[in-house]
Amino acid sequence: MTAAVLGLAAIFVTGCGSPAAAGGGPDASTLVIARDTVPLTNASLLADDGTQKGPGDRIAGNGVPDGWLVRMNAGAVRFAPAATPDGQGVRLSYDKGAKGSLVGSAVPVKPGETYELRVKLDAGGVEHPGSIGLAFKGAGGLLDTETHRLRTETPGWSEIAVRGTAPEGAQQLIVRAVFTGAKAAGSVVMGPVVLERSTATSRSKTFPLQRILLVTIETFRWDHASLYGYGRDTTPTLERLAREGAAFDQHYVQAPYTRPSLSSMVTSRYPVSLGITDNVPPLPDSAYTAAEIFADRGYVTSGFLAQFILGQHYGFTQGFHYFFNHKNDTVTETVTRDLYPWLERHRADNTFTWMHLFDPHGPYRPTSDYAGRYRDDALYRSDTETLTTGTGKATGPFIPGYVADPGALERRHYVSNYDAEIRYVDDQLAKLVAWLEQTDQAKHTLLVVTADHGESMTDHGRYFAHGSLYEHDLHVPMLIWAPGRIAPGTRVAARSSHLDIVPTLLDYAGADQPPGLKGHSLRGLIDGATQAPEPFTIAVTGAGAREQVAVMSDSDLKLIVDHQGQPVEVYARAKDPDETRNLVSSRGDEARKLATAYRGWLADQLADDARTTTEDRDLSDDEIEALRALGYIE
Repeated sequence: MTAAVLGLAAIFVTGCGSPAAAGGGPDASTLVIARDTVPLTNASLLADDGTQKGPGDRIAGNGVPDGWLVRMNAGAVRFAPAATPDGQGVRLSYDKGAKGSLVGSAVPVKPGETYELRVKLDAGGVEHPGSIGLAFKGAGGLLDTETHRLRTETPGWSEIAVRGTAPEGAQQLIVRAVFTGAKAAGSVVMGPVVLERSTATSRSKTFPLQRILLVTIETFRWDHASLYGYGRDTTPTLERLAREGAAFDQHYVQAPYTRPSLSSMVTSRYPVSLGITDNVPPLPDSAYTAAEIFADRGYVTSGFLAQFILGQHYGFTQGFHYFFNHKNDTVTETVTRDLYPWLERHRADNTFTWMHLFDPHGPYRPTSDYAGRYRDDALYRSDTETLTTGTGKATGPFIPGYVADPGALERRHYVSNYDAEIRYVDDQLAKLVAWLEQTDQAKHTLLVVTADHGESMTDHGRYFAHGSLYEHDLHVPMLIWAPGRIAPGTRVAARSSHLDIVPTLLDYAGADQPPGLKGHSLRGLIDGATQAPEPFTIAVTGAGAREQVAVMSDSDLKLIVDHQGQPVEVYARAKDPDETRNLVSSRGDEARKLATAYRGWLADQLADDARTTTEDRDLSDDEIEALRALGYIE
């Protein structure tokens, strides 16, 4: 059975995000999405002549559906017809401990094309760990995968949607369902598999800002940027962007971990409202993301994200017309290999693009041409601290196992490699800026460069890790470059935060601000205002009784408060920038008065921002290993 070809259908989109997003921007009606259905062999999995077999296949019952391959490493799976809301479907029954995969026939693709897989399924309330998704292959093998982890413990029908864009070099797409480590025998009913190809264009000439580029860099603490006075030449490109645009001196993230920090950034909402304060909960479907906001205002949206926890089944594809999710440790040059041709293909469009770069996240292993760049300079020679190796994630004094290099026990080895990776990313940003200039796109572009959080290099007893509420984890670089739109050499001393990024981009794009955004446009500060838009800037980590919040204000005191809003740590930032002296006793009265003002302000902030409930997630074995490789769990 083959899905019918529906042909090319032009769809004019004016509201592809949240229902609350109805509204527009510069010219939302100019966004056109064209979709066509791609034929899949035996999309219903019902046709089976009983002859298709392969080495290693162990199938009971009906055999292998025509056009599909089933490989079982353990147990067995059986296929039988079953009714679905969309007509005849198939029931897949599996044994306890079954492990295997169901793979469809290859579909030819072209780089830059976006595909969406949709299928309805019902597991009858039986736990069914596994995933379904798309695999893109080129001449050299597998290039990229986009997967959605199945969450089928709840009875009833659900529709799974997986979206992915063919990377450069892609020639084939394969639909693949994986069954891994089922804890009990059970079954799942699936409707016919639907695969669509889509393209998006936005060709209006009336947009005030044609190209928006948001670049976030992993694990980049502000005081390791030469832009902010660091003793190594780590960021000459950021220095150039600061000379030609605006640099922010007190920019803070809302959480010291990737997912809550970037969830807060793309929604302009607090992590506690989203229900995300660590790297486990997914971004909820109800969240209204930057990609959805800009799509609703007529922009073609694209994501190039090098982090598995920013992938498909963590909710970060919402609103993207084109989405590339690279695995961890993907170097920036591989990410931009897809970015440049995509931008060229869409140079006539109005585009919003988010690119997240993995360097310089640990383990700190710069490319060969950058390794050793800062070895034997003055900072290297002055650092004589020797450590021991360990297996913990943060506390020391030792080198966590996921960071450790064989035989390297000197702190300076890791710090110099970390700095070399920062310089590598900075040089790649130089290539991006040069490309924009050479292709005559710079004058139509607004570029933001910032980070998801910082990193401790042994500060506060935290060894090559993040997750604390100290400056080295919360204070990050922030640059805005927009030739002809920002006065060159603008330096912003007032506080700003990731909540402010989306409102700022919308302001420069001439687009309306949707309700519910908690940040403010930074355009006023760029144009000369000296006061932060809110009396407090906050960041959070932990949950429940373990929740703590860093509170920054125009006072010289920085507070770290407990889940009841009471100060537990107090630092005088100007006199003690390294936060080594806790003044909770000597300046306790002043700190408690400041905390009372903070609690009143926070209550007003959250009064109209109902907290989103996010379900606890059971992590798969692969997710656990990936989180362990990042040092997030032990």
